[in-house]
Amino acid sequence: MIVESAKPIFRRPQPDTSLLPEAAQHRLAMLQADALDAANAVQTREKLGLDVVEKQNVANGLRMLNTTISDWLLTRRTPLTDAAAAKPAKDATLASIRSEIFDLQAELRGLEMQNPTRSESEERIREGAVALALQGTPAISSINRPNPSPPDRIRAAWSAAGSADPLATVAWAIGADALAEKLVSMLPPDAPDALPAAERKAAMESAQARLLAAERIEEVLVVAEVEAGRVVVRRPSADPRAVLGVE
Repeated sequence: MIVESAKPIFRRPQPDTSLLPEAAQHRLAMLQADALDAANAVQTREKLGLDVVEKQNVANGLRMLNTTISDWLLTRRTPLTDAAAAKPAKDATLASIRSEIFDLQAELRGLEMQNPTRSESEERIREGAVALALQGTPAISSINRPNPSPPDRIRAAWSAAGSADPLATVAWAIGADALAEKLVSMLPPDAPDALPAAERKAAMESAQARLLAAERIEEVLVVAEVEAGRVVVRRPSADPRAVLGVE
């Protein structure tokens, strides 16, 4: 009799929901229940031969959002607290706040790809030249007198650096400063959108704060739409802090 061993079943690690305050734990449980109900609704409509596109979109959004929250919660190590309730403006709509969210995300992407200033580029080049020179330093493996050999004969053996990077050898040969000067002379002037690192960091922190605030408002509007009986497709990439109301 041949007994086949069962194949191991991959199980996703479970996050520690005890790190969430009670209200957030309730929100998470409701989201998970909503995802299950949406998946069941899709199956029911399929069996009845009904259109499932809208229901499928809702189910997919909820499933992926739950995965996003689970993955985020797995990275948490300390308890979270309830955030202050977000208050949408009277004229705010789900469409308008999502448009604002997309604009803020685009702003952040632009800041992430912002050109450095010429002085910052020069600093990086000089640091890199020093590192290259160290990498390119060859090693003398032996110096000895061959035996037998004439009395004045000395044999020296050396090996190239392990990196085998030609530029590293050049940096060692001419000196890090000389290489850096040549490379710096090739730098173009500051780009029109060049932003010093400190200003870029401050701009990114401001955009991130505004984005989180907008996503908190989005969650309030999503809940209102669902309670009103309207169909809402969840954004899978929504910030879990906004969805769960924590900070």
